Amino acid sequence: MKAKAFVAVASVMISLLIAPLQASALLSQPNELGHEIVDVAPHWENVSDISITLSSSNNTASTNVSIFGRAGTTSINATITLSRVNSNGTLTTVRTWSNQSSQNSTFTFSGTHAITSGNTYRISVSATVIRNGVSETVSDWTERRL
Repeated sequence: MKAKAFVAVASVMISLLIAPLQASALLSQPNELGHEIVDVAPHWENVSDISITLSSSNNTASTNVSIFGRAGTTSINATITLSRVNSNGTLTTVRTWSNQSSQNSTFTFSGTHAITSGNTYRISVSATVIRNGVSETVSDWTERRL
């Protein structure tokens, strides 16, 4: 009887310790457009990190995308898309760079395209990463007002 009570109390205590960790992942903050965003880190099997930058100068957007495959990665094939974020939150594709590839574990891409300053733009990447013969599709994006 004492063992059952101990297990019940221990279960409740563990639940109370885990709940704040789960809740912290659900905390959100509004972005510059007022949309709620949740800070969640992706988990990929074949990729250790994706880095995306987006900047502008003289009505030209510049982007740099890097994908870092884990050991054993033999190819990365990516599509990069520059989109304008409309006032209603929908996206309008401005430029797409398809079939960008690397035959090793690191993929890098740099691109530019004319834009209208004062708008918010999103740069997104979707890539197929092959590591040890296993294919995985990964994606990420960032947006900012340019």
